[in-house]
Amino acid sequence: MVKYHIVGQGIAGTVLAMELLRRGETLIISNDPTLSNSSRTAAGLFNPLVFKKLSKTWMAEEVFPAAEHFYKRAEEQLKTSLYHELPLLRVFGTEFEAKDWETKKTIPEIAQYIQEENNDPAEQHFNRRFGTGWVKHAGYVDTNVFLTEAKKLFESQTIYREQKTDYNSIHPSGDGWICNDIESEHIIFCEGWLGKMNPFFSWLPFNPAKGNVLHIRKKELNLSCIINGGVFILPTGNHEFRVGATFSWDEFNDLPTEKGRKELCDKLNALLDSDFEILTQMAGVRPATIDRRPFLGSHPTEKGIHIFNGLGTRGVVLAPYLSRIMADFLNENKALPEDVDIRRHTKTV
Repeated sequence: MVKYHIVGQGIAGTVLAMELLRRGETLIISNDPTLSNSSRTAAGLFNPLVFKKLSKTWMAEEVFPAAEHFYKRAEEQLKTSLYHELPLLRVFGTEFEAKDWETKKTIPEIAQYIQEENNDPAEQHFNRRFGTGWVKHAGYVDTNVFLTEAKKLFESQTIYREQKTDYNSIHPSGDGWICNDIESEHIIFCEGWLGKMNPFFSWLPFNPAKGNVLHIRKKELNLSCIINGGVFILPTGNHEFRVGATFSWDEFNDLPTEKGRKELCDKLNALLDSDFEILTQMAGVRPATIDRRPFLGSHPTEKGIHIFNGLGTRGVVLAPYLSRIMADFLNENKALPEDVDIRRHTKTV
């Protein structure tokens, strides 16, 4: 018997597994790679500001240092490059956005992330009718490399199982649980948006959002920054870029859509100064929640059944900080913060 059985090897499950392993815990990770996995579709962007109504992102002072520390340690452990800090160029799409920026950029909690001067020539390629602004401490994590190399690490330690979870096979056994053929003291479900299908946690108010992403080539464009202006543009090398993303709440699969393609192309055409070539299109479903806060905690009646999910669009930066909180909760019985504890929703069970 192992102490923990983690179901799902997306960003949430992988980061939590690495945190528990660092603490010397025994575990097995089971994963069905044929299921939806938005973690691999995601660009892995991180940005300390919310642009809709310019503000600092939730818990930025806590989560950003934790993320940087985690991924730099993971780079050493996995012997690969993962964490890339890049400045972000915000291209204002309306007069309101430009005025909001000017009004708020001197507020201390915003100003710490504003870069007043940047001589990057990238701006010349974009429609700057309403102006631009620079953000520091933004960047991206290479999620595909991270998940692939972490899987290799888990396989080398013989703690990775590739299998579909049969919920009907889950039953108590002594002081723990058996799921499929895995016996553990605890089961932690990290299944992304598919958590809404899990009979133990289907009562939680998931609000999954599908997103389309393009991979494009634009030979005239050289970027050493991230662009945000209706869409994001992330340089991936060789004049190629990842562009996204759309939001849809009425379709839950990984199939790219023509509607999503058109929306991204329309926004790119409004932003860029010349044509681009589409190389590929991808789609995934984000594990968002109705109140935009993650789902951490234990089942209200089934002891030893837990969830670590609902990290949404910011999962890559939230996961390291929240994995510490979850590990402290599981190992030391420390209370979870109220705004992430699923007990805020147990009255609906």
